[in-house]
Amino acid sequence: MLPIPHPRNRKLIPIEDFMFVAPHRREIIFQDLPGLKKLFSGPTSQIVLLLAEPRLKQSALIRETEESGTWSNNIESHNCGIIKLPNELLLMIIKDMADVDLLNLALTCRCLWSRLLPEILRVIVRPLGSWAGTPIICVGRRTEPGDGTDYPEGLLSASMLQDLKQGLEWDKMDETDSSDETDSSEETSSSEREPEKYEKRKDEPGQPINLLTLASIKFKTIWHVTWKRMSSEINAQARAYIESHSIIPPGLPLIANPFLEVLYSIKKNEIWVLRNLTIREYVLPTSIALSSTHVSGPFIWGLGFGEVVFYMTLWSIRRDQPSIKGPWAGHNLDIAPFTRMEEDGGRWTDASDAVAERIFGRWRSEFGIGWIKESVKIGW
Repeated sequence: MLPIPHPRNRKLIPIEDFMFVAPHRREIIFQDLPGLKKLFSGPTSQIVLLLAEPRLKQSALIRETEESGTWSNNIESHNCGIIKLPNELLLMIIKDMADVDLLNLALTCRCLWSRLLPEILRVIVRPLGSWAGTPIICVGRRTEPGDGTDYPEGLLSASMLQDLKQGLEWDKMDETDSSDETDSSEETSSSEREPEKYEKRKDEPGQPINLLTLASIKFKTIWHVTWKRMSSEINAQARAYIESHSIIPPGLPLIANPFLEVLYSIKKNEIWVLRNLTIREYVLPTSIALSSTHVSGPFIWGLGFGEVVFYMTLWSIRRDQPSIKGPWAGHNLDIAPFTRMEEDGGRWTDASDAVAERIFGRWRSEFGIGWIKESVKIGW
């Protein structure tokens, strides 16, 4: 069993900050150390949303929009010249539009709304499942800096390995480097958001750094995906329209508040599994959940797939403490309906019991043998 922080002996592994990193996508999300008090703060974590691809059924919404004759806006459809363009040309026009501009254009008339709603819905679900099938790792801030040879093979590119070994020359960093472009509407720079944790060491040029430091500065941070809804400019614009208009187009409330139960179209009693695509293993939700009633598709209230991914991909190399190398670190993961394994073919191994024992063993070590009863008590 790998050691974790113990409430009565924090020296086992000192509390530190963690980060999920998808190096091939050059993206990161911050991650708190799982604990009993946070276990029931939401039915899932960001990492679950990034690994579970939605199955939004657009047809019903689109059909409702096309058949609705009650909603209209300032421009009559027959006077809207752009609507007369072939669909291919319309898609070329909107290709490079900002999300909010796309929504505003669609709201100008009923026909445009009907034509552009599928594109707007694609914008809404764009971040969901975006990490499915890409290598990920959860790294600690106190991981020793070095040349990158301690990380899983194939996870980091040659340039990333060089940056780890040589460090970053802050004064020479090209802020316009296309490989490090970020969306200013969704994030702030690492130096602005975490000045104490990720201070740029200008007084130590050329010193080795660890992956968390490198990624926090050069990778894009995903902020706007949460368990309840996705907050972004397009959601805010949709809510503002609803508040200022008495008649609204069908589908706009979902854009304003895109709840996950709707976006994922979860069928009753449908089983979703966490899959390791690299070694073709899977974990059933019932083996992890504290109760079968806590499971709804990919979402598990309390202990769930997010905690599994955290512990199975955790990577912390320390000189003063035992190293942690999660067996799934650097592997390709996703969360999908159980039937997907039959569709994908090949042989899959049920790793549910082994993974559950690994996770439960950690929690017993940290919170004692009665941790399940204690977690339920705290949750209520």
